[in-house]
Amino acid sequence: MKKFLYSVALFGLFTFPLSCPAMAQEDMSGSTGENSYLSLSAGYFDLFESDSSGDFRVEYTDADTLFWVLKPWMGAEATTEGSLWGGGGLKAGFMLAPNIYVDPSVGVGLYNHGGDDTDLGSAIEFRSQIEGGYQFKGGSRVGIAFGHESNLGLGDSNPGAETLNVYYHMPVGDLF
Repeated sequence: MKKFLYSVALFGLFTFPLSCPAMAQEDMSGSTGENSYLSLSAGYFDLFESDSSGDFRVEYTDADTLFWVLKPWMGAEATTEGSLWGGGGLKAGFMLAPNIYVDPSVGVGLYNHGGDDTDLGSAIEFRSQIEGGYQFKGGSRVGIAFGHESNLGLGDSNPGAETLNVYYHMPVGDLF
């Protein structure tokens, strides 16, 4: 029961900011100057194990910021072994140079392991990730991300899994 209450509290802590009204700082034109992104990704799940599998993701990151630099994101992940993860969290975006970005992020979601993938020990899994890449003049981006998925000790076991993915981010305005 204690682990259940702990997991509910952590889930609330990570999802509460997503329900808050966006507090974007606008420039004089009324625009935040940032893009909302639809992102596609491919890579490896459980990278450091001999039986790693393919990892595919689709994610959405909103342009509006919460708490100055944090942006809400949500996404879904599937592996070639049948594992599924769906959730969301917060991402901070930093431009290191005119075209070079770094985006650390954290999130929480529901996980179901399938086939021969690693059983991560809980239906609730947390994801931390750091991504870096290049932003083109039109706003689209290409990046590489390293991440870790873990249940933070909520389950009986907590093997965790590392991921390595290549991302392509499309500004949502370009799609419609």
